[in-house]
Amino acid sequence: MNTRIILSLRNRRRITVFNRALLGALAAMALTACGGGDAEPEVPEVAQAPQGATVASTVTMTKVAFTNADGQALTGFLFQDSAATPRNAAVVMMHGCAGVWSYGVESKEAQPPIKALSHIHKRWGENLARAGYTGLLVDSFSARALTNECNNGSAGLNEATVRPKDAAAGRAWLLANQHAAAGRIALLGWSNGASAVMASMDQTNEGTPGSKPFKEAFAFYPGCGLINEFGGNASTADKTTWLPYAPVTIHHAATDPLYTDGKCSNRVSVATTLGAGNATGNAVAMTVHSAARHSFDQIDITKAIASPYTTADRDAQIAADAAVMDRLATIFSN
Repeated sequence: MNTRIILSLRNRRRITVFNRALLGALAAMALTACGGGDAEPEVPEVAQAPQGATVASTVTMTKVAFTNADGQALTGFLFQDSAATPRNAAVVMMHGCAGVWSYGVESKEAQPPIKALSHIHKRWGENLARAGYTGLLVDSFSARALTNECNNGSAGLNEATVRPKDAAAGRAWLLANQHAAAGRIALLGWSNGASAVMASMDQTNEGTPGSKPFKEAFAFYPGCGLINEFGGNASTADKTTWLPYAPVTIHHAATDPLYTDGKCSNRVSVATTLGAGNATGNAVAMTVHSAARHSFDQIDITKAIASPYTTADRDAQIAADAAVMDRLATIFSN
């Protein structure tokens, strides 16, 4: 197993791009067996010039519609930046158990403003777009008339068997609308959405062997029980058969119960034993951020840190965001 402990101040200066976006105000995060939550309020944001003068953002967000393999209608939010140098690559994003909306209030506008989204999705969508990627945030809840699945456990929308179909539908829409070529789409998710990312990347969801629909994936603080799919709930090493078809990196928090229960460690360890690695193009790694908590990347690093967050959460956000952006730049370098 490739597990690294990230110390407090590492890589801070590498993430200056993220300081352009103001995150939302803080609130308590729901943490459940289905993968944790990210139900947080936010405040409107503006792009800032280096001297602090307000400037117009060139990032656009467009609401789009598509259907998954079960015939379920879905919506998504497409992020692009006309001023960025295009990388001709895309990232599908999977939200957590609190959904996509700020304060959990769904916008009924045909084309909602960016500020209608919760800040973590807005921040990532905007920064991916500014870096030249097309970002697609898949909304698994609104079309299903769901608002918050954080307390529903296994009775809620299944992140191991259902939400991977939503991720696949988002990828198919990007391809059909020529926003990226096959082999140039990555997958990213948080909490419950990170669990959906892990499930999506299992070899049983690859389709044609060797096709690798998602080039690489990144999972932020997932719950690794995965509703007892892929060999079991991973409570012990003999209860997991999870093996991804392409590289997967988990960013977890050292104090998060979804990490300390050992299930993610078992998933990663057994996957490595089953053959996951660089040689076979499906390496698995888990970075554990020292002293950080669940949803560590939902604090506003431009403001004073407020309880329950600490400097460890700030440093974890800086390091994790930089690591993902650096890796995207590497795999989509040409």
